[in-house]
Amino acid sequence: MQVKIYAFGRIKNPEIKHLQQYYIRLVQKYFRVEMIDLKDIADRPISVKEVHPYILAKQKNIFLSDDGIGMNTFQFLNFFKKIQIQTKMLCFFIGNAFGFDVEVKKRADMLLSFSSMTFPHEFV
Repeated sequence: MQVKIYAFGRIKNPEIKHLQQYYIRLVQKYFRVEMIDLKDIADRPISVKEVHPYILAKQKNIFLSDDGIGMNTFQFLNFFKKIQIQTKMLCFFIGNAFGFDVEVKKRADMLLSFSSMTFPHEFV
């Protein structure tokens, strides 16, 4: 399976970038991971226009959102095992501080919440 992570905004802190690369190397033992940095939109929620080119029917599109489904570690592991059977491509979308607008959320295969708090995308 291939996992793509689309993030609106680049990681600027070199220590966090190094940590990100470390974790990507760890999980690449099990599946391919590609991190794609998209243009930061700093003043509003991400619109359909910005995500449309990256949403494909043949992949599962998961958008991180504070109003998404919350899971503990074991639930996420079980979810991930199931999704590996269902698709060859899994895409995560990390928004900005304003999140994604309603129309984007309607196009998601799933909304996932790591927390009801808003974190910098570098941490997510």
